[in-house]
Amino acid sequence: MSTVHPLYIPTPYQEAADHGRVLLRDGSTGLLRPATPEDQTLLAAFFDRLSPQSRRLRFFSESGPTPEIIADLCANDQPARQQTLLVLRKERTNWHVVASGSYLALRDGAAEFAVAVDDGFQGKGIGGILLERLAVLAVAHGFTRFIAETHPTNKGMLDVFRSSGFQCRETMEDGLVHIELAVTPGEASIQHSDRRDRIFTKASIRPLFYPGSVAVVGASKEPGQIGRRILEGLIRQHFTGPVYPVNPNSRVVFSMKAYPTVQAIGEPVDLAILAVPHEQMPGVIQDCAASGVRAVIVVSTGYAETGDPEGRKRQDTLLDDVRGAGMRMVGPNCFGVINADPEIRLHASFAPTHPKPGKLAVSSQSGALGLALLQFAKAKNLGLAQFISMGNKADVTGNDLLYFWEDEPRVGVILLYLESFGNPRRFSRIARHVSRRKPIICVKSGRHRASEQAALEERAVAGLFRQTGILRAETLESMMDIAALLSTQPLPGGRRVSILTNSHGAGVLSADACAAQELEVTGGGAFSARIEPDDYRDRAESLMNSNETDAVLVLHAPIHEDRSSEILAALARALANSGNPKPLIAVMLSDQVPTGVAEHDLANIPCCRDPETAAQALAASATYAAWLARPVGMIPQFDDVRREEALAAAKALPEFPEPHAFEVILHHMGISTQPGQETPYPLTAGITQHPLFGPVLQVQEGGFIDHRIFPLTDTESQDLTEALIGVSRQISSAHRNALAELMLRLSLLSEEIPDLLHLTLRIAPCTADPEKLACTPIGVSMRTIS
Repeated sequence: MSTVHPLYIPTPYQEAADHGRVLLRDGSTGLLRPATPEDQTLLAAFFDRLSPQSRRLRFFSESGPTPEIIADLCANDQPARQQTLLVLRKERTNWHVVASGSYLALRDGAAEFAVAVDDGFQGKGIGGILLERLAVLAVAHGFTRFIAETHPTNKGMLDVFRSSGFQCRETMEDGLVHIELAVTPGEASIQHSDRRDRIFTKASIRPLFYPGSVAVVGASKEPGQIGRRILEGLIRQHFTGPVYPVNPNSRVVFSMKAYPTVQAIGEPVDLAILAVPHEQMPGVIQDCAASGVRAVIVVSTGYAETGDPEGRKRQDTLLDDVRGAGMRMVGPNCFGVINADPEIRLHASFAPTHPKPGKLAVSSQSGALGLALLQFAKAKNLGLAQFISMGNKADVTGNDLLYFWEDEPRVGVILLYLESFGNPRRFSRIARHVSRRKPIICVKSGRHRASEQAALEERAVAGLFRQTGILRAETLESMMDIAALLSTQPLPGGRRVSILTNSHGAGVLSADACAAQELEVTGGGAFSARIEPDDYRDRAESLMNSNETDAVLVLHAPIHEDRSSEILAALARALANSGNPKPLIAVMLSDQVPTGVAEHDLANIPCCRDPETAAQALAASATYAAWLARPVGMIPQFDDVRREEALAAAKALPEFPEPHAFEVILHHMGISTQPGQETPYPLTAGITQHPLFGPVLQVQEGGFIDHRIFPLTDTESQDLTEALIGVSRQISSAHRNALAELMLRLSLLSEEIPDLLHLTLRIAPCTADPEKLACTPIGVSMRTIS
C-alpha cells in the first residue's frame, strides 16, 4: 500500500457529465448537452453574435467559422475523435447557444481544446465548466492531455486553465500562449470542481431565502385561496422588501395595487411565487423570464405527483422552461419557503404556523409533514432559521440545501424529512462535508416496505447515514427532541450517563432506556420524594464537574406538590455555575412543563416527555460526537493494482461468466484467491449495483448483514471490520488488517470496473497462511463494457 491521500470523491454530477443543468457564478442556470447535426443553424447564429474580439480569441480571426467547420463540430457520432458540448438558454420559445466547447483528437493521447462564450455570459464560469466536463468525456475515450492556444491578452481563459486544478504547462510560441493540460482527474482538479460547485450552488439558492423583492402571481381577492394566503403571510409577517400582487383580473388585492403581469411591475423582482393553474404556467414562466426573475416557487399542482404520464410531461416542460430562463425552482406541488431572520422575515408559504427565529433549518419533501414539523417546532419552543417544502423537487433538491446551509450563520442544526433520494452518491459526498460543521438529523420514510429491493435500499440508507454522520430519527417528534438537545447543549465526551431523580422506579426506567440505547449508566442516584430544588442544583453541578460521566439525565416526578418549574430554574443555575461542560437533559413528568426547550435567563434546558425519548436524544448526541472525533478518512492507493489489465480482462468476460473466470481480475486488483470450501456459516462479501445508490458493498455471515456505499475510506473499512469480527465464526482479530484491506480493494474494484453488476466472494483464512484471507468467487454478472 502506498502513501495515503486525504479523502476526495469524484464529483457525481446532478444528472450527467454531458447533459443537464449547469449553475453559473451569478446563480443563474444553463442547459448543457452535446451538439447534434440539427444544431448547425443554432451554432452558426451563436458564432455570428460573438463580438469581433471574441471571434478573434476563438478562431484567431474576426471572421466566423465556415459551414464545413460548424458541421464538423456538430458531428458527435465519433467521440473518440471529436466532441462538442453546448450551453443553451431560452428566449420565449426559442433556444439559443451561449457557449460551446470542443475537443479534437491529435495524437499520443492528446486532444485540441477550444471554447467560446457569448459576450454577455463571459465571467460567469462557463469556460471552466466546459473544460471540466469535456475532460471527463475525453478521459473516458482514452485522452490524457488537452492542448490549447490562446492570446496572451485572453486573461479569462488563462485563468480558467491555471485554476482548473489540472497540471498546466505554458510556453510562448509565435506570440501565442501554448497550453498543455494533464486532464486525468486528481485531487486538485476535483477539489476545484467541488469548491466551484459549492459557491455557484449557494449563489443560485440565495434568491429563495434572501430576495430583495417578491411577486405573488395568482394573488387572489378571495380569502382562503392559496395565492391570497401567501400574500397575507408575506404582509402580516412584515417581509422587509417590496411585495407585488400579480392578478390580471384585479387592480387591487388585499388593499394593495395589483399588476396584470410581472413585467408590468417595472421594478426588479428576485423571487416569484406562482399559484396559478398549470394550464397558465408556460405563459407565466415566460413573463418571469422576460422580467429577470431569479427564482420561482411553484405551489401549483397537476404535475408528476399525479402519477400519470401527462403530469410527468407537464413537469418536464415546466423544468425545461425554468432552466431555459436561467432560474431556480422550488416545487412544483410545494408549500413554499420561510426565512425567520428578523432582517428578512420572509413567509413565502401558505403554512399557518409562524415559528420564532432560531437555529433550525428544516427541509421536507412532504408538504403536510412539513407543516407538522413547523407545528412541532412551535410546540416545543424551538426557533426556526429557515424552512422549505420541496414538493416534487424537480429542480432544487436536498443536495442544494445542504450546500447552502453549510455556511449559513443563523443555521445551527439541519433537519431533513426525505421520501426519496435524487442522487444518493452526490448526497453522500456533500453530507460527509456538511456534517463535519453542523449536525444533520433525518427522518427517512419507506423503511418498512416489503420487498427484497426495498430491504437492500433500506440497508444501503442505513450505511449511508453511518458513513456521513447523519443522525436518523424514527419519528418527527424524536427528530425535534434530538434537535432540542443539539441546539442547546454541548456534545458529550462519551456514552456514560448519570441519572438524577427523585423516584427509584423512575430511575430504573431511565436506566433501562439508556441501556436500550447502548448508553452506560454511571453515578447519579435517587433522592427522597421531598427533594428541594437546591438539592437538584448542587447534585447536578457536581455531576457536571465530574470526570466519571459524560451527560446528565434528570427525571423528576412530582409527588406532593409540583415544583417542576423551580427545579428547572435550579438546573439552569447548575449549568451556568459549572460552565455547562457536558449535556443535561430533563424529563419532567408534569403537565406544568411542556416538552421542548425550557428557557431561562442563565441557560436553556431540553425537556422530553419520557426517559425513552431522552435516552434516544442522548444516544444520538453521543453517536454524532463519536463520528466527529473519528479521522476524516483516507483512500489508500495500492501499488500492486494493475488497473489496465483488470479492465482488459473484464472486457473479455460474457454477461454471466463462470465465477472462477473472475479470479484473474481479482489477482490484478491484489486480492488473493483459493479453491472454495463449504462451511456451515460462510462469510461472504460482494458488490451489488443498486439502481439508485450505484455500487454497494454487502458483507454477510449467518444473521449478520451490513452494507456500505462506495467509495470506502480506511476509517469506514476499519469500523465495518470491527463489527464483523465481533460476530464472525470464520475470522478473528488476527485478520483485522487483512479484512479491512480487502474491503478497501473491493471499493477500488467497484470504481475501476464500473460495469460489474454483481459479485459475491466467499472469504476464509488462507490455507497457506492462516493469518491472511483469500477469496473464492461464487457469483458474477457483468454489463457489456463499451
